Amino acid sequence: MPSFLDLRRTAAALVAVAMSAALITFAFIISDSLRAKVTENARASVGDADVVVLAGSRGDTAGGRISDQTVQEVSAVGGVASVRPYVEGGVKPAARAQAKKAVSLS
Repeated sequence: MPSFLDLRRTAAALVAVAMSAALITFAFIISDSLRAKVTENARASVGDADVVVLAGSRGDTAGGRISDQTVQEVSAVGGVASVRPYVEGGVKPAARAQAKKAVSLS
């Protein structure tokens, strides 16, 4: 009797396929939940800001922080109601600081 007609092997293969599909579905659910939570926390950290400016890895940033000059330039742009510097990160020595600074524009 050919092996593809063997009921036990066919059932085992179907169970394996179903378990694989369930695992992939579970991974997508966890990924979407994590993405939603990270987005929620990011929005909560900057309040109701319309625009957030983050420090890049180059340019006028020093250790991941936006310079005071850039904050002043952003506040001088037409239509900007307020600028609120926001530093995120742990407390570390100044030479090793890896904090992020966001500017909230309303």
